[in-house]
Amino acid sequence: SNEEKYITTSREGEIQIHDSAGLVLKNIKAHDGRISDASICPSGNYIVSFSSSDNSIKMWSRITGSSVWMRHIYNYRINSVSFSHDSKLLIVSTQEGSILMFNARTGSAYRIYECHEEAINCAVFSPGGKYFATGSNDRYIKIWDVRSGEEIKRLGGHEDDVNCIAYSHDGRFLVS
Repeated sequence: SNEEKYITTSREGEIQIHDSAGLVLKNIKAHDGRISDASICPSGNYIVSFSSSDNSIKMWSRITGSSVWMRHIYNYRINSVSFSHDSKLLIVSTQEGSILMFNARTGSAYRIYECHEEAINCAVFSPGGKYFATGSNDRYIKIWDVRSGEEIKRLGGHEDDVNCIAYSHDGRFLVS
């Protein structure tokens, strides 16, 4: 249906899918421990979740609640997971200052970007998907070209860690 839906996560490793009135439509036992981050893809068909308790990223069908794929991540400590606007790529930010990018459908590794000297707390794709932005403990936001991996722009002026960033729908503005 076209009804608005949202997700919540729990310390017990569950993802709950709610309708706009807050009614729980589905429970998914996603991980053995606390879910650190989760995101629903723009198409609304899939949910990605990450748990530091089992060091895994998992993709779920929102419709059936079944697992689509799972990847263990051993060499990185993950902070956030987010989809591209076309739902084709998944961007993962790490404590080590790297970005991991995956094919969202298969879970196969797409690319690793070395972006910051300190932890990356958040990462988002631009609406067109050509760029992604990262926010870090180094107090910078950096904008990157997805294909080339080149840093396009560095935005300073923060007095503390950058913990959250978002593009406007038209891609003209970036808020932190």
